[in-house]
Amino acid sequence: MLHNKKKVVLFKIIAVCLPVLFVAGLELAFRFFDVGRDLNLFITSSLDGDYLSVNPDVSHRFYVQEENAVKGTDDQFLKEKGPDSFRIFVLGESTSLGFPFRHHLSFASMLRYRLQESLPEKLIEVVNLSLTGVNSYALVEFANEVIDQKPDAVIIAAGHNEYYGALGVASTSTLGNNSQFVRWAIQARKLRSVQVLSNAYGNLQENLIDQPIDLRKNLMERMVSNKEISQDGKLYQNGLNQFKENITLSLEKFQASNIPVFYLECISNEKDQQPFISKSKNSEQQEYLESEIKKLKRLTDVGEKIKGFHGLVDMDESYAMTHYHLAKAYLETENTLKAKAHFIRAKEYDNLRFRAPEEINEIAQMVCKQTGAMFIPLREILEGKSEDKLLGNSLFMEHLHPNTEGHFLLADALYQKVGGLAKAKFQKFKTVEFNDAQALFPVNVVDSLFGVYTTLILKEGWPFNEPIQPLNESEKTMEEALAGGLVVGQISWENAMDKLYRYYVGEGELEKAFIVAETVAMANPFQLFSQKKAGQLAFSLDKWDRVVYYFQVANTIHPEIDNLKHVVQALLKSNRLSESIPYLISINKENPTDKPLEKMLITVQEIVSLEFKLEDGKTLISDDYQRLAANYLLLGNLESAKKYAGYLLDKNPQNKAGQLILKQIELRLES
Repeated sequence: MLHNKKKVVLFKIIAVCLPVLFVAGLELAFRFFDVGRDLNLFITSSLDGDYLSVNPDVSHRFYVQEENAVKGTDDQFLKEKGPDSFRIFVLGESTSLGFPFRHHLSFASMLRYRLQESLPEKLIEVVNLSLTGVNSYALVEFANEVIDQKPDAVIIAAGHNEYYGALGVASTSTLGNNSQFVRWAIQARKLRSVQVLSNAYGNLQENLIDQPIDLRKNLMERMVSNKEISQDGKLYQNGLNQFKENITLSLEKFQASNIPVFYLECISNEKDQQPFISKSKNSEQQEYLESEIKKLKRLTDVGEKIKGFHGLVDMDESYAMTHYHLAKAYLETENTLKAKAHFIRAKEYDNLRFRAPEEINEIAQMVCKQTGAMFIPLREILEGKSEDKLLGNSLFMEHLHPNTEGHFLLADALYQKVGGLAKAKFQKFKTVEFNDAQALFPVNVVDSLFGVYTTLILKEGWPFNEPIQPLNESEKTMEEALAGGLVVGQISWENAMDKLYRYYVGEGELEKAFIVAETVAMANPFQLFSQKKAGQLAFSLDKWDRVVYYFQVANTIHPEIDNLKHVVQALLKSNRLSESIPYLISINKENPTDKPLEKMLITVQEIVSLEFKLEDGKTLISDDYQRLAANYLLLGNLESAKKYAGYLLDKNPQNKAGQLILKQIELRLES
């Protein structure tokens, strides 16, 4: 009897284990034959095995329909974080990705560039994990993998896609409103076997209902399942609940690992983006409201116009378009405060939820307070720089995404906070002021036009439906042609930049060519060749500060004496002698038998010592001035040599050493 019971138990164990073993075997087989996708967040870089890069396929975790999946950045960072690294991860949506520009013009890239200016000898890693169309599920999903990479800070910019983003509550790519189930399903999609079954089911469903995804529609239109989400509806609340649950889980993970988090307030275009869908609570009033708004807009008496719009608001508070035009009327009277209030209400009552409601920010602010994260209030920052102190076209490309100036303001807000962490870690930190940073950051014409053209194409489709005015092909400039080719995928960005660089060089426009070289270097922060190319062109243009910067960055990527020599040359050319001494010492340690280098170090040290005495108010004798003049002549700094030789001759016009140095300067100038 006991023997039979053991057999029954064994049979049950085998019955349970067999399906598990079958699935495990199937998974191993799929992986062995490379069926399905590797959906880890980070993979070994194909360019350099010492680096990890962002997995280009990772969005497939979230997009139910394969055709809608998007590509993110290819940002890289060292597998082994060194003591001189400052590492930041950016989690977010299309705004933080940089749309409609390429991601190297995003606030994340601008922040990295500015931090690198502040810490040129350190390795600044800003890894942008943002993806178009994802929402707060990505924050929870990526949190543990980000924590494993030991970041110094995490930046989060999310909240606009809770309704229509992948797995959003009103999206075509939804898995329901049970957040726990959705998170489990995302985890399951990492399995190759689940991917294969999911794709097979999707193909079967498409064939059965005979409604394949229409790729002629833009992603915005393809992702929307429910176009109307009223503020008092269940879907609206579901979106808020989803966001609250996910943002709380993700911030708690970072808090538990003592990782500083900076959350950017959700902002959007309010002044110059009218509501997409206005819906009256009373369907019988819809036509009347539309008709009355048209009549009131034609009134020339602003007072009557405002009075009329207020009457419509009293009739139906939730009709978005009434608030929008009431705000416009208040702007005519320069009443910015009342205009702002109604612009915000127009956005809040817009039933097409492409712009995050204010309750998203309220939730984020509350959760940040609970978890120790820092909530960065962007509204007040951008309003301070906007026309009429309102969020509009002066800082946005369309309904949501900032222009390059808007991105720079976001980067500045982060620099003020994240820069403090970097300064605390490394002590030596050169603060780069806003205007200087903005002037230094390279933006070329093709990249700017690419953003403009991408926006025009976006707004040609739903829900904007604004037709594009065709350009005259024969009147296109080189920049316009390249940007147009980029937008429609006829040319890669790398090829476009190469063509643009060669074009400018051929035209003798080296300043423009330098901006292109800088753009490529900035877009490829760990590509040694790009850093050196920008540095060498800066050298030919006598841009000594930029020479120093690019060869310092090159040296953080791959330390070598040649990089340091370029830095020293540029420092000497720009008369920053004291800064050159540490580099000269390093070079001399590597080359102790190099006598000219040793002599240069001694010469520079002597100049710095004597000039320090002068700055300290001490009196120098004639021999000191002679040594200063001779040493500067030795370094090739004729202007400073002439200055100190002049001091000698002022004291004694017959001073032979001074006369000889001036003669040598004249000979060099003649030659």
